[in-house]
Amino acid sequence: NTVTTITPMVEGGYNAIKTKVEENVMPHLPEGTAEALQSKMNGAVAHLTVAVEKVDSLACGGVDQLVEKIPALKEATPELVKNTKETVASYFTSATSFLASFSLAQVALKIVDTGLEVVEQVITMAGGSEKNIITNGIRTLHTTANTIRIEGNKKAGTEKAKKIEEASIIGAIVEVSGLSELLAMLGLKVT
Repeated sequence: NTVTTITPMVEGGYNAIKTKVEENVMPHLPEGTAEALQSKMNGAVAHLTVAVEKVDSLACGGVDQLVEKIPALKEATPELVKNTKETVASYFTSATSFLASFSLAQVALKIVDTGLEVVEQVITMAGGSEKNIITNGIRTLHTTANTIRIEGNKKAGTEKAKKIEEASIIGAIVEVSGLSELLAMLGLKVT
């Protein structure tokens, strides 16, 4: 309870101030002033105690309402953290797949995929070790980019997405730019 925690601090501060006032101020005040001040101090402490209790009950009630509205907050902290991480990862994956479903993103990912494949081949030909941190990083990046591209293609599910996936980089650029339709009207086809 907050009141239980705060009360000793308030009382300690009050007693320290009271002692200083009694020793240094009270002898210099006119008669009857001490009783009036004591009365006002007692009233102030009472008001402060009531205010702290009210704030405490509002805070506790607010926390209870929050837990009622969001039952996941009842879970143990490690479980809550785990579930939050899983939820965020799921939303991030969904958002990534959505963005990767656009034609322009498909072409960009196709270019990145091809570029990383070339880099991997160059490192392998140069005698790069399988345990090399750079090699592993590039391989991980390549795998992730490839997975995002494939997920985006599945999410798009259109004929255009299928053509972009099956085409070369030049063919994919021609498909996205709309030149493929123009060339088709002229009787030409780019692969």
